[in-house]
Amino acid sequence: MTRKTQDKWLALIRQFQSSTLSLNAFADQQGLNPNTFRNYYYRLRHLVEEPLSFLPVVLETSNPFLNHSVVSIQLPGPITLQLSTLPSPEYLKELVVALREV
Repeated sequence: MTRKTQDKWLALIRQFQSSTLSLNAFADQQGLNPNTFRNYYYRLRHLVEEPLSFLPVVLETSNPFLNHSVVSIQLPGPITLQLSTLPSPEYLKELVVALREV
């Protein structure tokens, strides 16, 4: 792969990572074959330094009569995760990336 070609794919991967689109939707939007983009994404994503981003966090008090607490995480779109405990940041990052690829 030439440096120019690799730079092109890295630029597309950066655009995808900063978008809110799924991998298939992004590929369609760019006029790319989703399987080809997926192949380059998995081969080259380690070369792209992902920028840190912060999401707003809203703390809500739970019902004091309940014996357990629930962590709700609102993702872009109609997805809300409800967990009985807060997982590690690494796990959450992997989960969000995996959900974006669907």
